Amino acid sequence: IQELVASGHHISLVGKADNASNDATVADLHTIVNYPQFRELQAAIRDGMLQLLSSGAITIGSNLYQATPEFINALSAADLVISKGH
Repeated sequence: IQELVASGHHISLVGKADNASNDATVADLHTIVNYPQFRELQAAIRDGMLQLLSSGAITIGSNLYQATPEFINALSAADLVISKGH
């Protein structure tokens, strides 16, 4: 993610709204990006290059019926989607 941001790409990093199996939540993402080794990501958030979003889902998988408007907009506007599954 740091390399993509450094190359000028806008990134939306999405987590679950709440715990679902071992999936990362948006709260987890906020915690992780605040680690000292991710200072570049902190700057990218401030600069608008990186946004941390909730998918809205509270279950395993991506349920678009539970999706937040921000997630739907980011998904629709994306040139590339990388989705990690089980």
